[in-house]
Amino acid sequence: MNKSLHPQTIKFLLFLHDVFPVVGNVILPWRETISAGICGRIRRFYIDRRLYRQDEANTVNFDSAVKTINELLMKNQPNTFNSSWIREYAPHIYRFFQKNVRRESGGIDWDRITRALDRKFQRKWIPSRRNGNKKYRSKAEVKIILRKYDDKLYTFLTPADKDNNSIRDNISIALVRIAQKGNSTARQEIIKLVRFSIDEWIEHNPKISRWKGYEDLIQKQIEDCVRCYRYSGSFMGYLFKTLEYAGRGLKPIIAYSLDDPICSGHKKRIDTIAQHPETGEIVMGSRIMSNS
Repeated sequence: MNKSLHPQTIKFLLFLHDVFPVVGNVILPWRETISAGICGRIRRFYIDRRLYRQDEANTVNFDSAVKTINELLMKNQPNTFNSSWIREYAPHIYRFFQKNVRRESGGIDWDRITRALDRKFQRKWIPSRRNGNKKYRSKAEVKIILRKYDDKLYTFLTPADKDNNSIRDNISIALVRIAQKGNSTARQEIIKLVRFSIDEWIEHNPKISRWKGYEDLIQKQIEDCVRCYRYSGSFMGYLFKTLEYAGRGLKPIIAYSLDDPICSGHKKRIDTIAQHPETGEIVMGSRIMSNS
């Protein structure tokens, strides 16, 4: 008997012996040798593999796993990559992600993984295709996330440092992914939370301040960002840039009181408001004079 047979080949021969009697008679003289010697090698093979995976689990952590993926991407330079690519080129890293890096709602947390990669590789990530999902409501899915970050929701009001910004991103992305599955409760919750941050930006950031007063447009921009967000790093960063670029054509809305004086004089703004005698239009006094 050739003792160099691969363990899988040995298993196949044993399967033939049990299922097909004619073929089994051909290999019958090998049966005792296989049972006594090589089957023991099969047993040792599986024991060694189990010990290897235990040792593998003890040596791999999140940072080293991300470093390995970065190195593989640098070496192979694929135009795009996805979860199947990682499973093919680094199966032990995929197993680590599958076991240790998971979303609150189930499945591997690819958002956390791709955000940790070098930025030049983040753009090459191709997520799994989402089919059109039916709308549904599930408070339970939302509660799982909110319960985990219950004492961190303040980050949407005043993210004080980098760590708080990261936590805010974790919360927002988790809710966005559930909303993208069709959960309308999650969509309402993420819109409510990010409005706190947007109000803060409007008050303190000149790039976003021109959105003040455009409540309906802000709502639409948030909904569009929730629907279109892929794996582009920070969701809050994506939302901020969207508002920044979309707001460049907006005219700032300036609020003032009609009781305010004009040019520091005694005349008030309300004194210039009148009804046009011909059209009935309510106009400023200067327009009446120009039309008369």
